[in-house]
Amino acid sequence: MKIKELLVTEDKWAKTGFAYDKEGKMVASTSPEAVKWCLLGATNICYKSPEKEAVIQLMMSYVTTHNPFGNVGRWNDDPETTFADVRKLVETLDI
Repeated sequence: MKIKELLVTEDKWAKTGFAYDKEGKMVASTSPEAVKWCLLGATNICYKSPEKEAVIQLMMSYVTTHNPFGNVGRWNDDPETTFADVRKLVETLDI
């Protein structure tokens, strides 16, 4: 599965934590109770090493080219980052 297949709607996307359960409690990204993920949490679900590291590098390159953050987690959590921004990233990178 690709991240773009996991984060299909805004209610599947999270900020400030890798993953949350249906009650809004922070859980491990790999927890069976997880129902929403940040970009890095979604990466943990969708990819395994060494592919996971390659995907993170792709996201880092995209984020540093399009934004002044230099860090995927900070970009994901920034109040200015929208779900549309996240969708654009995953669609552009086909991840």
